[in-house]
Amino acid sequence: MRGDDKSEIGHYVVTAHPSGSVLSAVQCSFLSANSRDVVIAKSTRIEIRQYQPPSSDDDVGGNTDANNNNSSAEDERFPLLLTLPINGRIASLSPIRFTNSSKDCLFFTTERGGYALISYDEQLAKIQQSSAAFLSHHSSPGKKKQDDDVTTTAT
Repeated sequence: MRGDDKSEIGHYVVTAHPSGSVLSAVQCSFLSANSRDVVIAKSTRIEIRQYQPPSSDDDVGGNTDANNNNSSAEDERFPLLLTLPINGRIASLSPIRFTNSSKDCLFFTTERGGYALISYDEQLAKIQQSSAAFLSHHSSPGKKKQDDDVTTTAT
């Protein structure tokens, strides 16, 4: 192999594991009006988990088998119900409840100025995007905004 061969310049290494660090977590009623959901923002995705109270059959005592299998019991009481990929790194996450609603919507922003307001439709069992846009960092108050500065999609 010659010293000036640059055929391997474009190689890079990536991991197959999604990021695990929690940026933000909020409790709300996102999936249904009487649910206890925990919404967790992790880099470029949102996880939605729902608290399931332990049943009376669960062994709360000092059983060593139950202690060794603690993560399995936690997964049963706090199951992952939904994962939403986000186009961008999440900067903030906040639940919003409108006065005429019994459920919460989620408002989040990304590091590059994008934002969205989403809700969950129980009948369709899918996420509804109420509003989304990208704010330009280059606009100034004295300059007239062009159509490309803000793009909004509503459903």
